Amino acid sequence: LQTAVFKVEARGLSYQFCVGENEWNCKAFGNSQDASVLSSNIAGGFIGPFIGMYASSNGKNSKNKAQFNWFEYKAIADALRRSSSCACA
Repeated sequence: LQTAVFKVEARGLSYQFCVGENEWNCKAFGNSQDASVLSSNIAGGFIGPFIGMYASSNGKNSKNKAQFNWFEYKAIADALRRSSSCACA
């Protein structure tokens, strides 16, 4: 059993996906993604975006399993209020 942490950093309408061995040691993978397509203005109405865990075998039969034992949401504003210093640019 391998453990991995997947993290999404959202800044405005830009999402960066990250992965690592723990929540303090994550590296970005891929390019930042434009989340404006999830907005009501672009989509032409509410599309109901949610944050949560999801795993798929892409429609193929599989004996693989994904186990999620932890999920945490931290708003950046909340994290900045609790922090005495910020490395944000």
